[in-house]
Amino acid sequence: MQAILRLHRLSHACHRRGLRGASRLIDGLIRLAFAAALPGRARLGEGVFLHHSGLGLVVNGAAEIGPGCELGVHVVLGGNGRGPGAPRLGAGAVVLAGAKLLGPVEIGAGAVVAANALVREDVPPRCLVAGQPATIRRRDIDPAAYRHRPDADVSRAKHLPAGSASGGIEPPLGARRALSGARPGAPGREGPQGPDATLEAEGPAPPRQGRCSPAEILDTGTHRAL
Repeated sequence: MQAILRLHRLSHACHRRGLRGASRLIDGLIRLAFAAALPGRARLGEGVFLHHSGLGLVVNGAAEIGPGCELGVHVVLGGNGRGPGAPRLGAGAVVLAGAKLLGPVEIGAGAVVAANALVREDVPPRCLVAGQPATIRRRDIDPAAYRHRPDADVSRAKHLPAGSASGGIEPPLGARRALSGARPGAPGREGPQGPDATLEAEGPAPPRQGRCSPAEILDTGTHRAL
């Protein structure tokens, strides 16, 4: 378990036992050590993973983060200034870097919030949302393709629907390699691989610029007397 999550668990335990002063002290330590606001009042499920130890993370005390969720750097789970309530993330949800979730929004199990998205409405399960404001771009996605740890154990995510349909979305290169277990240029994959694949796809190299050899000068008929 990450150090920031250990500290949050201790802060949460103090908060539940009425030791509010100790809880706030630990919250301050988290802010100094990790540049993150993760109060003990917030509820986190098992298996939560914070990219770069939660750098720049801001979580409202009323927020709920389900089991197996992943949060990127500079993510904000906050209020909207128009009433009480904070975001609630379903099991296995992925929120990428810089995303802002404002107000009492519900993020469905296995949903993915793209980087820098602004979410002010509920997100159905296993949907990809992006933009400002965020809109649904794909449905029935495979959240594992967008996880920092594709092999992470999300068995506690009881409400995460089964299946692996990617919805036609091309996952990041690193995720594709991790899921396939193969390296570029490795045998057994379709199409040419390795350095020669780039040359074959691009066609013959363009003519070289600069000085030419005498043989090239004579062949191209550009020989000139000096």
